[in-house]
Amino acid sequence: MACGGILSPRLLLLSGVGDGAALQALGIPVVHHLPGVGRNLMDHLDFILAYHIPADPNLLGISPTTAVQIPKWIRRWRAERRGMLASCFAEFNGFLRLSAGSPRPEIQYEFVVAIALDHGRRLVARHGISPHVLLLHPKSRGTVTLASPRVEDPPLIDPRYYDDPDDLVTHVAGVKRVAAMFRTPTFRHLIKDDLMTGHCGTDADWADVIRSHVGTNYHPVGTCRMGPGPDAVVDARLRVHGLHGLRVVDSSIMPTIPGGNTMAPSIMIGEKGADLIREDWHRATS
Repeated sequence: MACGGILSPRLLLLSGVGDGAALQALGIPVVHHLPGVGRNLMDHLDFILAYHIPADPNLLGISPTTAVQIPKWIRRWRAERRGMLASCFAEFNGFLRLSAGSPRPEIQYEFVVAIALDHGRRLVARHGISPHVLLLHPKSRGTVTLASPRVEDPPLIDPRYYDDPDDLVTHVAGVKRVAAMFRTPTFRHLIKDDLMTGHCGTDADWADVIRSHVGTNYHPVGTCRMGPGPDAVVDARLRVHGLHGLRVVDSSIMPTIPGGNTMAPSIMIGEKGADLIREDWHRATS
């Protein structure tokens, strides 16, 4: 099974594999009591800054500047297959330690070359840039559960962002550090308006705006955690504990969330899972 950090636990639960009491309450016959299914949900919390930088031809926006530049971008794309129409939009990534003694970066930042809040679902008629600030190692843990026994109904996802107060403290520090980059002489004279945090003075102000606008970076993992113990779902060979012939091979098996994007680790899990299945198949047939 490889349905991802949300849908893999959902499919197991619908199939009767999960917390027995919760399944019985929904009228789902219990195939195997495995309470860890759907627990341990982790994600990279994402807060998006936004700066109005007018008339910069290297940025995008719902603006006269973009309208003028579009014909040039089209010509360059046709001639060179380069330029703004070849952009991945998140043009710049970095990792940030909040103190010299930090053993690993707590923050990842991505500079998106347009003002696109809520991942593009909230468009702003301004020209500028949207830096994303991600909390890499959250302590909070969420859940994926069922709303009903109907396969047509979506699951209940409770990410429990900032359930551990240390997460908000760390995220505030990271957002403030990234925002400070845009108060340097290099950026200050370019920026006409800070659309998200211009009013922030105290840490309480920063915490309020971050908590109000934080969202997912689409990195849900951990809901079918690999390992021993009562909350684990699969073993070191990705086999579901207590069942025969069933593996979970996707990001949901991660015991902890990686300190960066989850795509490459998920590919690695798929490759390793394929190797394990192949090994067991040859062992069984030899």
